[in-house]
Amino acid sequence: MTIAPKSRQLVIEYLQTQSPEKRTRITNRTGWHGVDDEPIVFVLPDGSIGQSDDDWLYSVIVNRIPVYSDSVAR
Repeated sequence: MTIAPKSRQLVIEYLQTQSPEKRTRITNRTGWHGVDDEPIVFVLPDGSIGQSDDDWLYSVIVNRIPVYSDSVAR
């Protein structure tokens, strides 16, 4: 994604002021993942096992384009 130089600061300010109800975390490797004191989950290419307040996605980079798994952990 390319952002016009004059709009870059507006995009940064917008992202910094948002308070999403839920987060999605992305990893490029399978295995155990966790953040701070949250429960850990085991991330697989097609989903994850375990309970977390966050959704976890598996992603790989193919020709500099992120490719995400089809399912989201719940």
